[in-house]
Amino acid sequence: MAMKGADWSSVRSIPLAPASDRAAAIVHVLPLRHAAHDIFSGADILVIANELKPEATAPTARILSALFDLTPSEARVAGGLAEGKSLKRISAEMGIGFGSARTYLARIFNKTGTNQQSQLVALLKSTQPLPLRDNDDRPAH
Repeated sequence: MAMKGADWSSVRSIPLAPASDRAAAIVHVLPLRHAAHDIFSGADILVIANELKPEATAPTARILSALFDLTPSEARVAGGLAEGKSLKRISAEMGIGFGSARTYLARIFNKTGTNQQSQLVALLKSTQPLPLRDNDDRPAH
């Protein structure tokens, strides 16, 4: 769907509190960029609702890069935060300065529409790949 005049340049995430009939969730409004316009018939945004599960893990760096247009280094920083690592530890593991890691984090916040590490981690952990079929390596429909 085209949203004329709307600014959909960054991800918007809306938390939903748990209710008696459902778990807590986050609704993501994702801007579609580049070839995604072709895949989604010229749409400008994609809306996704994800239940929050405490045991959820962050998606791979490859998926993070594709979802949020993160560079490989930005995806490694984001993935490390989702795994519970500190920014200082991530910078040491990546062999970069803490200032560089902070710069990557600022870019990640901009690209994901978040502004706190806790928001970022919640967003990343709610972004899960499709489950695979039994005895198959294709996503289930």
